[in-house]
Amino acid sequence: MAALPPSRLLLKAKERSLVLLLCGAALLLPPGAQLFHVEGKIGGIPVVLVVLFLIWAALIVAARQSAKALSSSNRDEDFGP
Repeated sequence: MAALPPSRLLLKAKERSLVLLLCGAALLLPPGAQLFHVEGKIGGIPVVLVVLFLIWAALIVAARQSAKALSSSNRDEDFGP
């Protein structure tokens, strides 16, 4: 399998970042957040809050990985052969 050129890797990383932003906004803003509004509690905390904080934590982890990919893609493009 041939390696992708740095410009293509950078484009893929940017596209992933955009998808991450759009999915995060759709899940955390009111119309999307209402999907998780169910009665009940987990450890005394409403289920909707638990789910929203788990989504938020997953978005932070995904954003960190996306930032690493963008950083390495930019570095490869700047100092390429």
